[in-house]
Amino acid sequence: MASLPVTGELNQETLHKMEQPRCGVADISENSPLNFVTGPRKWPKTLLTWRISTYSKTSKLTEFQQRDAIERGLNIWAKHTPLRFQYQTLGRADLNFKFGVRYHGDSDKFDGDGGVLAHATLPTDGEIHFDDEEMWLLGQEAQSKGAELYIVAAHEIGHALGLDHTKVQGALMAPMYVYSSNLQLHSDDISGIQFLYGKRFSRRKSFWWFLRK
Repeated sequence: MASLPVTGELNQETLHKMEQPRCGVADISENSPLNFVTGPRKWPKTLLTWRISTYSKTSKLTEFQQRDAIERGLNIWAKHTPLRFQYQTLGRADLNFKFGVRYHGDSDKFDGDGGVLAHATLPTDGEIHFDDEEMWLLGQEAQSKGAELYIVAAHEIGHALGLDHTKVQGALMAPMYVYSSNLQLHSDDISGIQFLYGKRFSRRKSFWWFLRK
């Protein structure tokens, strides 16, 4: 669990990890030879639509703030890949974000404040769900309480794009939630997502290659 050594004992380190807020997606096998692990599927296209079907009903964040946080979470992955994301307000989107409590329409119920913050499904299901009993915040306010929506959204989007949890501490795709005032993808996150979708296409490099031809 969470890269802890298997000792068979319930020690303080294990108890501390169990008390940390985390993602609800199951951890990878400790026997995996890779740090980053990709799921069995990926999206067969690079332009993905997204929408928020249910906004938070308990957060003090406005709908605009919630949408902006999720959009920034999408962009952190687009920065390193050919993936692009298009927002839509109606109809079925590739990625569906929603807030819910306890039993909220799937087989994995939420557990209330603390514990599991959110979960997501692998491609091409595209479901990303947030526990609406959490205190969702943005920026420095989330440093000492609650959970930063942007960080959690970015992590869950990684799952929805095809990444499992990593064993690398400090990576966005590590299972435990850790606040950061300057969120960046770890090299492990970048290796994983580029393994699935390749590197971001550079128009400038392509242009100079064309001129040299």
